Amino acid sequence: QCYREPSEGDDTMLCLTTRMAPAAPSTPEERLKSVLEVEIPGIILGPEVPRSDWAAMIQEIRGAQYFVPAIFAPSLENSGKNGAKRSSPSLDAEDSTEAQFARDQVLDSLLRAEDLSIPSMILTPPRLAPQGPLSKLHQRHMEWAHQRNQLHADLSSFPSREDPQRLPFERELIRLQAEYVRFVENWRKQIPPVSRRRNALLRNLDKILDEADRRQVSISLREGMDPETPCERHRLEEIFSIFDGAPLSMILDPVAAWLNMDMQGFNEVPAFTLAQECHGIVLSDLDELHREILIGEKGLHLWEQYHSEEAPLSLPLHILDPHEGTLTAELRHCRERCRELGLDGLPPPKPGEPFKIF
Repeated sequence: QCYREPSEGDDTMLCLTTRMAPAAPSTPEERLKSVLEVEIPGIILGPEVPRSDWAAMIQEIRGAQYFVPAIFAPSLENSGKNGAKRSSPSLDAEDSTEAQFARDQVLDSLLRAEDLSIPSMILTPPRLAPQGPLSKLHQRHMEWAHQRNQLHADLSSFPSREDPQRLPFERELIRLQAEYVRFVENWRKQIPPVSRRRNALLRNLDKILDEADRRQVSISLREGMDPETPCERHRLEEIFSIFDGAPLSMILDPVAAWLNMDMQGFNEVPAFTLAQECHGIVLSDLDELHREILIGEKGLHLWEQYHSEEAPLSLPLHILDPHEGTLTAELRHCRERCRELGLDGLPPPKPGEPFKIF
């Protein structure tokens, strides 16, 4: 059972990023081989791939009759010391020198994307520094989530929702959530105002989009997960209104949107209002402990908010972006599950219908 071969008339392409390939001790050729073995037609080079490897990898991908519909702007660069890598500066950096250097990295990537006939470049969303306040938020969120899960398990043990013995558990759940929301409110005071980082991102995007338009390479912003960052779902509408008419689109990330709200103590994800600007979606899910997993039979099925038999999801890029080290067999099962659900852009197969061979 293999995946289908896309044709020029297709509106949707199922894609796999290179992030799943083990980084060490394998060579770039070995890593790419593990990606191609999954037999998904679209390959997107992840932000971990340096620009110096783009040409050779894309030649190999296309030579194997696969497609490269997009590419991530690299997030790593050579440090100059023994070929070591370090994180690139961020486009939303408050330091003007760092922000300008980040912009120059993207501009150089646009030039190479044009040379390699890559139609779209995806920008990784801004993140908070992993240490300091963000680390404290993650730790406190994990504690709260564990307590909440235990209470939900206790509540599920009652056969009736009208059982009066549920009341103490329900009250404790409300108390814990209010306590966590107060923690988040105090946590926000430790973070620089997001407006400064947003303004830095807007200044950089202005120049990047001018260059992207000139080179006929579209730019996609991936939805952000960290609270108080410029690419949270509820902040994206302002960005798109500012750059209306520019070659700018977004990559929907249901897991990121859900975790963003959950880390802030909210119960609901903001409504998705940028359907016309959406160029793709990251297809993943969360398990009962809120760990990111591949789409399968289990999980929270977060994608169901955007996809149903009555209103099937059909965006140009349906992206699998699994963690490093994900097994080929797991990804093939996920690929087949996407086919069964119609998440590859085709209607769900009828019973007994064979998979088309790629």
